[in-house]
Amino acid sequence: MSTAALEKVSIIPPADPWDWWRNALKGVFGHKTADEPMTGFYRSRRKDKQTGQVAFYTVAYWYKDDGTLCCHYDGRPVDDIRAREMWTYVCERPITHELYTSIRNGGSWPDLNEVVIGHNNAPVEDTVESIQERIDDLAREAERMMKAGAASEQAIADQASDLANTFGELQNKIVDLHKKEKAPHLEAGRTVDKKWFGLRDRAEDLKKRLKAVVVTPWLTKKAQEAEAAKVAAITSGKSLEEAPQVRVTSGSSKRSTGLRTYFFAEITDKAKLLESLKDHPRLVALLQEIADDAAKKQVALPGCVVKSDKRAA
Repeated sequence: MSTAALEKVSIIPPADPWDWWRNALKGVFGHKTADEPMTGFYRSRRKDKQTGQVAFYTVAYWYKDDGTLCCHYDGRPVDDIRAREMWTYVCERPITHELYTSIRNGGSWPDLNEVVIGHNNAPVEDTVESIQERIDDLAREAERMMKAGAASEQAIADQASDLANTFGELQNKIVDLHKKEKAPHLEAGRTVDKKWFGLRDRAEDLKKRLKAVVVTPWLTKKAQEAEAAKVAAITSGKSLEEAPQVRVTSGSSKRSTGLRTYFFAEITDKAKLLESLKDHPRLVALLQEIADDAAKKQVALPGCVVKSDKRAA
């Protein structure tokens, strides 16, 4: 950058230099470029890349009579280049003159939760005990705010939002730490599974196929013969004890294998079944899940309407 570029640049201030800032306080932001900082009071947010700590500072812009830009950052003057570099970031955070004065006199930001900001000055350690202590501290503040009910002003909503997002950051941290700690065990488990599950599944497959293809037909045949022997004994006037005994099991050196009765349903009238189960909690939950999936795509299934609500995200 040339020496000339580093020199202070004078511009002609607007007719009423406070208009842009006044409108911004109302949420109406005008044109903004780095070359045209607007007179007013603003807030700067800065996050330490190494520690993750967040700090907030006051920023003030104004022009001298000759059009020279002036800027104070946290109460201290900054050079022209730095002032212009900051403008496009801080301009979206206008604050009132009363708040600016309060902060400069040692006051606290009304929309910042002191519990959250205090924690930013002491990053939580990656231990269960440290995170538990942090959550306990934050939980007391969360319970206090929830007991008071819905926010009655912007500052309270901002504080609650920051606190909720802090819980979200802790949640993500916990998930990450859990994943990292469990990863070696999962890998070791997958190694063990790979070693044994293939053999297990093959043995199970062969067991089932042998019983289905070879044993079950044989036992079914023998069971039919045993039933026929009983019928023949009864029709000939003999007792069941006198009927020929037919073996209906298989196996010699291992445990005996016999026929086992398995019960299952054959649906013959789906409509009637659905009518009888219409209030079953498992079916209701499944129907709700299917309907919600469709609603997320803004599709209303028969018997449904797509509804929506607004929630803090």
